[in-house]
Amino acid sequence: MMNLLKSDLYKLKGTWVPWAHGLVPLLYGLAFYGAYRTTGLGRFSDLDLLQTYLVLMGVALPPTSALVTGQVSHMEAEAGHFQILLTSTPFRAQAYLTKVLVSLLGLAVSLALALLVWVLLMGKTLGGLAFYGGLLLFLASLFSYLVHLDLALFVESGASMGLGFFGSLLALLATTGLGDGLWYALPPTWPSRLAGTLVLAEEMGSPGLFCHELTLWALLALPLTLIVLAASLLAFSKWEGGSFSA
Repeated sequence: MMNLLKSDLYKLKGTWVPWAHGLVPLLYGLAFYGAYRTTGLGRFSDLDLLQTYLVLMGVALPPTSALVTGQVSHMEAEAGHFQILLTSTPFRAQAYLTKVLVSLLGLAVSLALALLVWVLLMGKTLGGLAFYGGLLLFLASLFSYLVHLDLALFVESGASMGLGFFGSLLALLATTGLGDGLWYALPPTWPSRLAGTLVLAEEMGSPGLFCHELTLWALLALPLTLIVLAASLLAFSKWEGGSFSA
């Protein structure tokens, strides 16, 4: 599987994906810092600023996952209409899981860079909290990356993109009171709501609030993610690059 992972990373070398994973978080961090220095953002507390920083990252993740998984699918479609992917290993599960890992590795790099920019430009005071917020953004995105990869492979990248932008809008709306009590059942809202709630609980001095929300989310998200992963592996085992075998 390690060889498959190295091969997939090499395939991405000549695409825009590595540049996006490196430049986009850096530009986002610099833009946020510029807004902090030149607009009214400076009036807000460090916790409020961190909450906004993490929530906006969470809102951007649904279309980001669609773009990345769409590119991963496009490369395989160009390389023999998915036949190289399907014949690269006797174990289909390895080929699918490699695509998932490659996508998530890029996500981890992007989040790490964005958080590094925060610490360097905004100060190290909330570095630990920012790290945990980034970890929540990563974990809460696993489900979406699986769904978007499945859509890009089994349906088409356009469907994945459409869902990604709709998810971003949904996540933005869910940052308001409209999402209270509902966001647990809306996967695109998971990253922004979890990270935002973490900082809110810190600001209120109420760790119990975050533990309560995290527990409710985990009770739904964990089994749902495992079900989607199992279904994805089963579907991939029967997929022939354009149709499914009996």
